[in-house]
Amino acid sequence: ILRKSQQLKTERNTFKNKSESLSKEMSRICRNGMGISDIEKMMEDQESMKTEVELLKKQKRSALDELQEYKNGYEHCLLIQNMTGMDGEAVRALEQRSEMERVISNLTEHINAKEMQVETLMEVNRALSEEVHKMAQANLGNNDV
Repeated sequence: ILRKSQQLKTERNTFKNKSESLSKEMSRICRNGMGISDIEKMMEDQESMKTEVELLKKQKRSALDELQEYKNGYEHCLLIQNMTGMDGEAVRALEQRSEMERVISNLTEHINAKEMQVETLMEVNRALSEEVHKMAQANLGNNDV
């Protein structure tokens, strides 16, 4: 019994020390009117922030990878320009030619559409003229009777 009593006192003292330690820690944490619910909310916010930081790090990595790809592509274009001996003027001339070809293509398409409209109008006018001519002949025929 004495031994059991001694063991219980030791456990009691251990738990008492833990309780006091936790009490001090809680009072330190709960300064400035903060309660347990505020601390729990802060912990939840911290978890969501960690998740957001991880997501942002992934986005940063992919953006840096994409930037490196574009940089490599640009350097490759410059290398090809240097190898072919094209200078800035030649590149601008090629860009202007490409733009001119695009404009010409658009204008040609527009002109073809307008030609189709004119042809349709001419067919409609021809049909209307024939109809008017038939009606005029029919009226002349009725007037003769």
